Amino acid sequence: MALETLRQVELGDSGISASVIGFGTYHLREKIGAHAAIDAMAEAFDAGVTLFDTSDNYGTEELIGLAIREGVIPREEVVITTKTGLATCAQEHLRWSAEGKRRDTSPSRIRSQVDASLRLFGDGVETIDVYQLHVYDSEVPVEEYPWLMNELIYAGKIRAYGVSNYPAEALQELLAACDRDALPRPVTSQPFLNIVQGVQDTEHLAQSEGMTTLAHSPLLKGLLVDGMVDDLTQMTQGNSLPEVQGFKQGLDGLGQLQGYAKERELTLAQLAIAWVTSQPNTIALSACTSERYLTDAITGASHQLDLEDEELKVICKSFDDLNFVDQAVQIMKQMKIYYR
Repeated sequence: MALETLRQVELGDSGISASVIGFGTYHLREKIGAHAAIDAMAEAFDAGVTLFDTSDNYGTEELIGLAIREGVIPREEVVITTKTGLATCAQEHLRWSAEGKRRDTSPSRIRSQVDASLRLFGDGVETIDVYQLHVYDSEVPVEEYPWLMNELIYAGKIRAYGVSNYPAEALQELLAACDRDALPRPVTSQPFLNIVQGVQDTEHLAQSEGMTTLAHSPLLKGLLVDGMVDDLTQMTQGNSLPEVQGFKQGLDGLGQLQGYAKERELTLAQLAIAWVTSQPNTIALSACTSERYLTDAITGASHQLDLEDEELKVICKSFDDLNFVDQAVQIMKQMKIYYR
């Protein structure tokens, strides 16, 4: 497969660099079996992908570790990012639900979970490159995180840390807490970022503070592909319900994006990836589980979009007053496409 060479992006001021496309492993076990998953990681690495993203609640940390032990992705040439804060098993989820709790990023649990992640990665992964707080947890005083992460860095368990799905105000408070005590700052922010929703406050803040964005779901859970848009357009024909009409307006906007992509010899998926990777200091996390998906990601990343192009800005603005993103996410979850 002849593909473009992927450019490298430095993760904040960590000194760690990775490819502009990251291999996202969310729902990997539900897509393909373990052997096929390892083969997909090997093909992605051979094509230039050097960042592999997971979480302690994805069930894929051990797969990445296995790929490293089998030599298909050399540890010294890849960046491993994982996350913590959500329930990691059914029993924990049920217990938390009974307690009215949905997350836990307390220092004691993080210390336990980082060790659990290292055990799952296994021999060959002695240090996690970037350890991320999966969600914002208002129950934990913000001042505790810089000291905790500094402790984990000093112990050699992690090289750097980041946040995921954080509101801008919470990220600003964390950065201020780091600066007050002259402790390491987070180097990455992992938000929901795509061409339809646009850049939100947290991404603006992260970019202004020198952080790197690890964009998850750049393909809006699988909706931003030509065939899916056409299928959903057919499904909604003739339906006059107000909420469906709004969704159809969004699909019309995607049709315009398809036309814009075609004029540039791109698919909609490739355009969506290109939009994300054309943002400053941003890496797109995509499920490169097939040759088509990998080609979409790398072809998109090789295309530098003019984000100030007036035609593109007008199309993207057409989604602003619609509830399209929330509707799209719900539909794609129901369909279980999981092409992110």
